[in-house]
Order: sequence, then structure tokens, then C-alpha cells
Amino acid sequence: MRVALIGGSGFGRYHLQAWRKHRDLTQITVIGRDPDRLAALEQEFEVAVTTDLGAVDGADLVDVCTPPDTHFELAWRAVAAGRPTIVEKPPCRYADQAEELAAQTADPALAERFAPLATTLREQEATINAELLAVQGSPADLGGYYRPDDALTAAVMRPSQTLNAAIAAL
Repeated sequence: MRVALIGGSGFGRYHLQAWRKHRDLTQITVIGRDPDRLAALEQEFEVAVTTDLGAVDGADLVDVCTPPDTHFELAWRAVAAGRPTIVEKPPCRYADQAEELAAQTADPALAERFAPLATTLREQEATINAELLAVQGSPADLGGYYRPDDALTAAVMRPSQTLNAAIAAL
């Protein structure tokens, strides 16, 4: 199996480490924007690297591990190329994007995965918006500036329990 991993930073590194352990894997190509970072990944993990998104065409599977605001566009590009696609959380930023991925027919598994999220986001939109707006403009305790507490930070940065549950269900 040939995997195209889009994004090799952050969680992309964890995905890269996991893919390297897959016994049926014949090739990993990391696609990124920063040639220096790609060169370091190539040397450290002994993988192919490129800045060309066209490399998804040669893959059997595409794994999208990039900043959240790029997930939808990159996932859609991979699906349009006819490649089975994995997208790290959150898979997209807006309900209409989840609905579009759920409605596409090129990758039935991806559509099946996004359908419940699209439904939940559309049905619970008012609740999610109310939960997010309720915390706007309020001071927040992160447990410190230089060493913030993870639990306090998560509570502040993810204030919508409804949205959190929808994402966790993926």
C-alpha cells in the first residue's frame, strides 16, 4: 500500500510514525509546504517527500494531517482524485463542508463517516452557537501563562460540549 501523508508537522509526525509500522506499506510520501522541514523528515524517517499535491494521484490512501482550516479543501482534493481519505479531527470547520463530504460518492466510507457529523452539526447549530457565544468576552483561567494547565485550557478552548461530543463521535 502506498500512503500520501499531507502534512508532516504536529500530529502528522504521529501519523508518520504509525504508518511506518504498517506491515503492508510499500511507500510513504509526505506532502508539505516547507522544503527544509520536508528534508528533515526525509532524512529522519527515510520517506519520499514533495511539495506537489499531485502526489496524491500515486497513492492508495491519503492521510490529511494539516491545520484544521485546510482539512476540507485537501480532503476534497484527495476524494476528487478517487483516493480513500483519512482526515484528522476536526475534519472540517463548517456544517456545509461536512454535508458536502457526506454527499460525495467517490469515497463511500468517507461519506458514511461524515453523514452523522453533518446531521448533528445542522440539527444542533443553534445550541453549539449559544455555547460558544456564552463564553465570549469572559476572563479565562488557564492555570498560568508559561505552563498552562491542560484541563483548564481545554475547557476554555473547547467550550461547546455539543460540538465536542459530535467531533468525538467520529
